[in-house]
Amino acid sequence: MRKEFVEVLAQAANILEPKWGFGRRGGLAIGEDETVEDLATRTKPPLYEYNVFRPETVEAIGREQVLSAPAYYVEELDSGGVFMAVTEPPKQCGHEGQQCEEVADQLGLSLAKTERYH
Repeated sequence: MRKEFVEVLAQAANILEPKWGFGRRGGLAIGEDETVEDLATRTKPPLYEYNVFRPETVEAIGREQVLSAPAYYVEELDSGGVFMAVTEPPKQCGHEGQQCEEVADQLGLSLAKTERYH
């Protein structure tokens, strides 16, 4: 069921082709000093549990770095972007954060600040 859940998210990203997608279980969470608009325009956004990286982000990080990240699920999208589920659902970054930290380090990204929910 967990694998099917992330596969459905990846399929949705492939069909809808968002410029960027991010989130975590329980809703969208961002830092106190960040806006959704700011996050969506960054080439190197912070890392959430679920991420849709646009092609420009994949190229900025490095396609091989992204595709070989030690995440739970990584799928290249038809658009050239990548869908990534960092942890196995329902795990979250911050509780057993080592996997999240390893992925963030490999990608050269910061972990998302999740103080404020929308």
